[in-house]
Amino acid sequence: IQGIEESNYDPLFYIKSKTYIKETTLFPSISYGGYTKNLNIGLAIEKGKKNKFTIGSQHLEELLNWYSAKALSVYLNIKIQL
Repeated sequence: IQGIEESNYDPLFYIKSKTYIKETTLFPSISYGGYTKNLNIGLAIEKGKKNKFTIGSQHLEELLNWYSAKALSVYLNIKIQL
């Protein structure tokens, strides 16, 4: 327990979905908790069949409210199968 209370971490609850559109996969998500007490909206976009390229963010609502943003994440994943 020591360290968790000092870090202000709360349980994280999230819902994630997967939607296919041709060779593109969308991963929308909604989460609450963790290090923030805000509702977070996320979206990842994956492109490709064998070799996949994914870009996403777990804090899209912060992009809309840029000047008062408290957290922002963008991630990139490249998967190459030989």
